[in-house]
Amino acid sequence: MSRVLGRLFSRRAASIIKLDRPPLFSKVPPWWARWTYALIACDLFVTASAVEFTWNNWTQLTDDLKTISQKSKEGTVAVQQPPNDSYVPRPSWQRAGLCVAHLGVGIGIAVALIVTQSRYVRTFTLSPALLRAKTSKNPSQTPSQDRQVLISCASNFKNNGQSFSLASCSVGEGRDASEMILRVDGERGHWFLSLENSLINGKKASIMDAQRAILEEWGTARRTGTWTPLAAADRRWVSGPAARKQGRS
Repeated sequence: MSRVLGRLFSRRAASIIKLDRPPLFSKVPPWWARWTYALIACDLFVTASAVEFTWNNWTQLTDDLKTISQKSKEGTVAVQQPPNDSYVPRPSWQRAGLCVAHLGVGIGIAVALIVTQSRYVRTFTLSPALLRAKTSKNPSQTPSQDRQVLISCASNFKNNGQSFSLASCSVGEGRDASEMILRVDGERGHWFLSLENSLINGKKASIMDAQRAILEEWGTARRTGTWTPLAAADRRWVSGPAARKQGRS
């Protein structure tokens, strides 16, 4: 279990991404990715409160019927008084079990937030390998195998990020044409690129233009899955070449 968690949360050495131009792709993360740590703090507070309340206040009702003997001239008469409601803590194993369930849910939510934040791409660009580019006589002709994929996620601060060899990366289509997925050989999980309302080379672009620009820059490197034609990403086209290409006119 510890090995699995270690691989899940292991991070490569952070790279300082410094570019003399805007990144190929950039996007402001959604609110939950920007406020992940505040959400985790709230989650831990609610979890701790639930555990404390369960352990100290989870009780059960006991019915205690008191029989009062009353003497009378006819003899002894048994009179039942209304039940005296009282509460006692439930058995320890029941309270402990529910506390463990609270902890499991709370920790699960915190882990899901951290993992999702660390996989949501904020900036994405491709660059020649730095060492090869500096020593090569023609840096612009650096082979595609030596190019680097530079990403910065919602969990990274400022210009910190990660770099991977382009040869070890592949891109695939996400749940629809507005998403792209980056996978890296030897790395657990994958990274999300949400193309909606994104910036391409520092300029606002449509989903279709963003996908086209990224794929053109990606070139002949590995792709996975069946790609939705670019025009399908923008349903505003009801006529013209883009629509005819999709058979909608």
